[in-house]
Amino acid sequence: MPLNISDSSVFEGCGNNHKFKGRISPNPKNTNGPFPTYIVDNVHVSEGKWYYCVKILVSDIIQIGWATNGFIPVPDDARGIGDDTYSWSYDGSRGTLYNNEEFHFTSDDIRWKKNDVCGCGIEIDGENICIKYWLNGNYLGKAFEHQSNIASTTTKCNMLPNGRQGTTYFPGVSLQVRSYSSSRCELIFSPEDMTKCPLPKGYKPLLMPKLINIENSIVAYPYSAYLIDDQVQNNFHTQRSTTSTIFLRDFVSEHHLETGFPMDDHQLVLPENSNGLPLAIDNYASSLTISFDFKILTEVENETDTKLDVLLFTLENTEIFSVQISISKIENEIRTAIIFDPKEQQMTIYFNNECRKFHVAFETTKMAKLNFHILPNIAVGIKNLGIWKYALSEEHIRRLFTYGLFYVAIDYQQLKEHRKQANTITFSKNQQQFSSQLLVPFNEPFEENIWEKKKKQVDIDESKYFRTIAGTDESVVQLFGNKTYLVLDKSANQWCEYTLILDICIPNWPTNNEQLTLLTLNTQSEIYITHNGKIILSSNGTQNKSDSTLNGPPQN
Repeated sequence: MPLNISDSSVFEGCGNNHKFKGRISPNPKNTNGPFPTYIVDNVHVSEGKWYYCVKILVSDIIQIGWATNGFIPVPDDARGIGDDTYSWSYDGSRGTLYNNEEFHFTSDDIRWKKNDVCGCGIEIDGENICIKYWLNGNYLGKAFEHQSNIASTTTKCNMLPNGRQGTTYFPGVSLQVRSYSSSRCELIFSPEDMTKCPLPKGYKPLLMPKLINIENSIVAYPYSAYLIDDQVQNNFHTQRSTTSTIFLRDFVSEHHLETGFPMDDHQLVLPENSNGLPLAIDNYASSLTISFDFKILTEVENETDTKLDVLLFTLENTEIFSVQISISKIENEIRTAIIFDPKEQQMTIYFNNECRKFHVAFETTKMAKLNFHILPNIAVGIKNLGIWKYALSEEHIRRLFTYGLFYVAIDYQQLKEHRKQANTITFSKNQQQFSSQLLVPFNEPFEENIWEKKKKQVDIDESKYFRTIAGTDESVVQLFGNKTYLVLDKSANQWCEYTLILDICIPNWPTNNEQLTLLTLNTQSEIYITHNGKIILSSNGTQNKSDSTLNGPPQN
């Protein structure tokens, strides 16, 4: 935001858990121009799925969205986010989208009002780029998608007006300022404060960990990251299945990597006779950066005087392409970054304090995937593996070599805990099993050791629990008799309040002197339905009955 648009009084404190000056309250006294735009300093994203919310304090014209390089707001001419080819926005007061033109988006009955919360997410995967919106937790739809029609028009959306190379996106809002009434809003970046419009599954919040100086130390967020956590068990992802397949956890994009290699001393250990760590990456014919740390485990006499040739990786093509480097101090951990530029047919490799460039003498544009094998034919330990689907700048390479990727693991643990506090669990068409460890079925008395096993491995045919809803892509869960139930994993923090929303179909009320238990919180507390449709909260011997009666099936 240009400094001459508003003075500092336009920003006020807000937030429940994450407090910062994110409330924007422009008026004719503190703001120049009728349509100012506000963007966030030092927040630029180029890969992944990112999300933030805006709380509407005064429901007037507010355009919420994302912009890229080339966006220049003109407040005096009412040009803000979405009013040019370099930005995209939604205004819920009018139900319209903006990208250099106005487009009708939502029906007339969907309009935001005071204290509503609008969620705005962007997904960036190569040239697959889109922006989606939510209102109070309800999904409004995909508003913009690269090279697709905008809304119901034939206008194609161009989300790469500058081309793919180096393109980044940043969030922003534009507000109407009037003499008698002005728009006001609050930015929400922390998932802990996104209670009314929760963080969608697979997205990451714009709020970064508090322990780091973002401006000077963090390298751009990777597309995928593996082997970055100091807690060894966190580096593995367990899929609920009947097999014992082991996966390396992708801390960013959930592209978990199957492996048969063991961990030792916080490293993935590759034996001397292996073909290396296989890495298959979708080929978008654009630049690529791969980084990792490795340590040679081969015992060599007189190590301090020995140079060792290391086959850094091979790349499968019609013939094998490989890169070999020589290192002299094999006892130390070596941080490596590889930048692959197919257009220039060039590869740049950084390791220790050296930088080398290689000519890539083959065509890769027709390859659907780039199949790398990292560090083949050598006993080696590897960790801190990161992948970016573009070329990191020299400044970000410097940050990478200085600070590494520790912030990604911190962020992941924060989100993991958040998922146990606020989450939405749905079931897809023809679902065969409970995919999340957070919700698993039981058909026997609860025991914690059995629960821990069920979270990791499917021990029965779970397809019987699911029935596809006709004409939809969703399923419902069917529970049978009084022996089957679901166990939900929640945060270990003590809670005084719970909000649990369930869509339930009950064929028949329970008979006289029986109850249908909806929820058991602990051994002393439960919520159940009586034979006459009353809801009872029973806690420590005290029962509280609902005043109203549920509308439900006729009593048998």
